Amino acid sequence: MLDSETAKPSIDIFHGLLDREQAKAALGRNGYPMSDRTFARLIEEGLPFIALRGRKYYRIEAIRAWLLSRETSRSATPTARRRKTPRGARYAA
Repeated sequence: MLDSETAKPSIDIFHGLLDREQAKAALGRNGYPMSDRTFARLIEEGLPFIALRGRKYYRIEAIRAWLLSRETSRSATPTARRRKTPRGARYAA
């Protein structure tokens, strides 16, 4: 494909890469994008990205592989943490 103005081949080097908003939309549910806070937590947990000039880009295949690597069986799900103090005990006289 040639760019008509410069007669150089136009290559979309970012083909297949998602920006932050596109990645949030892909990971969201029911047409609503994921929240910024949840997305930041996923990055902290190891969501793969490509950093280029201060921006992050996400490959949908890498996201899918990362999600599949986190798959667990129902029996491997950690139990809920117990509260250290019963509710209201902190304020009991």
